[in-house]
Amino acid sequence: MNEDTRKRVLESIARGAIADALVQTHRPGAFLGLERLADDLGVPSDCIGLHGSLEELTMSAVASVLAPGDVLALAEPCRESWLRGALACGGRFLDVGRDHALIPMENALLRALGDGVVQAVLIEHPAVFGGGTLDLPDEHDPFIFVDQSASVMPEVAVDSGVLHLGQTGGVAWVVGTPERLTKIAQQPETAGQAERDLVDVETMARALEMTGLLFHQPGGVSLWARLPGVLGSELERAFTQSGVDVKRRGHPSWREGIAIVAPESSQLDSWVESVQRAMSSFSDTK
Repeated sequence: MNEDTRKRVLESIARGAIADALVQTHRPGAFLGLERLADDLGVPSDCIGLHGSLEELTMSAVASVLAPGDVLALAEPCRESWLRGALACGGRFLDVGRDHALIPMENALLRALGDGVVQAVLIEHPAVFGGGTLDLPDEHDPFIFVDQSASVMPEVAVDSGVLHLGQTGGVAWVVGTPERLTKIAQQPETAGQAERDLVDVETMARALEMTGLLFHQPGGVSLWARLPGVLGSELERAFTQSGVDVKRRGHPSWREGIAIVAPESSQLDSWVESVQRAMSSFSDTK
């Protein structure tokens, strides 16, 4: 990929970014300082790096690992800053794909690992939109990025071949060895933000279980939904017209699905009514 093409792709990804913005709106927990965060995560404080921007931290973390030409394997949809990070440092990303239930297509990853074309793998715990994450086979040993930005209770460990990224109270953090954190070289920023009172994804799914929408392993920061026989673009139009906040991106994995944004807890009842109104438009056309 020449530099002009790389620049155009980077700009296109940045313009169409959806997952990063959704993750940023969720601020699990409260940031009470580096020492408290280290205690909560169960790792030494010198193994944690802080930053005010999860997107910038992600791109810096990728740049600390990938050399020009290296490949990061991932499963779309994921946070777009992973894609941007791989391209910005001269590397590439390999999208192994997901099925309609958002389960990663692991055979593609196995082939790429077997062929030796992948230097790093992105694993999400949980995935931003639920639906499962990549499972790394024991016989391969690439560098591993673990995205825990959608996790309320992240589980981390310090390992020279792993970087964990997450957020607490609006502060982005990365867990790794002190040597790796030096490579990332971010200055700590400790200005936390208030946690928003949003409806959790599992509650959203339960509230909508009689609507006919399908949800596969609901989790993450937004409810991934689809309606058999209906394109994601049609769902997006109906929901938007009914005042329901949804997101969608022009990637094949989004063909049948939409990401329904979590409402404020105080607006759950009116939100359900708006979704029902959107769904009635499909009943009316039968």
